[in-house]
Amino acid sequence: MRTLYDAVVVGAGPAGSATARDIARKGFKVLVLEEHAAVGRPTHCSGLVTPRTLEATGVGHDIVLNRIVGARVSVPSGKELVIGGDRVHALVVDRARFDDLLCHQAQEAQALLELNARFSYLQREGRLLRIYVERHGRRLSFRTKLLIGADGASSTVAAQVGRGRADGTISCLTAEVIGGTPSQQMVEVFLDKSSAPGWFGWALPMGDGRWQVGTGVAGEFKPLESLRLLAQAFPARLGNMRPMRFEAGMLPLWMPMKPYASNVLLVGDAARHMKPTSGGGIYPGLVGARLAAHAAIEGLKEDNLSEAFLSRYHRMFMDELGDEFKRATDVRRVFLSLSSERLERLLAILSTRRRQDILREYGDIDFPSRLFYELAKTSPSLLTLVRVPPRYPWAWLPWRYRGGA
Repeated sequence: MRTLYDAVVVGAGPAGSATARDIARKGFKVLVLEEHAAVGRPTHCSGLVTPRTLEATGVGHDIVLNRIVGARVSVPSGKELVIGGDRVHALVVDRARFDDLLCHQAQEAQALLELNARFSYLQREGRLLRIYVERHGRRLSFRTKLLIGADGASSTVAAQVGRGRADGTISCLTAEVIGGTPSQQMVEVFLDKSSAPGWFGWALPMGDGRWQVGTGVAGEFKPLESLRLLAQAFPARLGNMRPMRFEAGMLPLWMPMKPYASNVLLVGDAARHMKPTSGGGIYPGLVGARLAAHAAIEGLKEDNLSEAFLSRYHRMFMDELGDEFKRATDVRRVFLSLSSERLERLLAILSTRRRQDILREYGDIDFPSRLFYELAKTSPSLLTLVRVPPRYPWAWLPWRYRGGA
């Protein structure tokens, strides 16, 4: 095995594999390190993506498990808001196969994959990095010009270069269940500040009588207790569900940070490229992967992998998705400020026919802030529910939406 690589990617999730693929396609020597025995296992994500996300990967539709036409938002009092229902808005994909196919694309581009390889730490050797890896009880080392951290929410690479942080992270628990009565083609969203403080619960139909039921919590509240309380708060939907298996994970919601250092780039969850409104990270992770690969290729060609040069990756990402993430951060602050009574008022306001039309026209889980902007513009009464000023008012005015980016 080689001991010197142009780039080493830690983590074979979607962002890591896509970055490795794009760099390897330009003829550079790339090594992908995956700490688990198989790519895509264990899963830490629901696998809910938009059609544009799937098309951007080049992965075929044979991995689609179900097509989602809308969402039903519920509160414990029984009030509901149905969104969409008119067309396919999202796809449920086999997440393990999705990850595996993206990694296969990287391997077809001649990137090398090492499984059961856990990144430990790095040392700088002049203009190169020496990285140390634990594999089957042995310590191995490689040298690389560029290290790309795609190792998730608790990124060891990020911690090594002083970019790791735990604040703003949501603890999640998902269960594959049978039973219950969620919709067969709608995502169920459960809003209850007592059961899921700081986040929400959900049920995602897998298309064959199974559902993925999950919850997220902020702070010290336990996700398992949250899931139990959600089943009690929404008995009509979740009361008789029977969990088959559980998986835990973390959602490192976006907040300003530098996902780069000299000879190092962070992508995906490691870069906190995760939507503050929903915790979705696949689409922004793939955007970040494309831009990180671009910066890496240029840096390798010019033999310049300094922090100043690699900062262009972050600038490109913020140009493409920065305003969206800032607006989504403002929307999340509004959500956190709403009492249970105000949440019920919000659902009632959004249930009118005029607002339902807006929800159907502008609903987009990749770019949700456009929907909130249109609602606020055409429904000033919504502003009476808002008690916190936006943190990023300049991101809203003037409107700079990049639909379909």
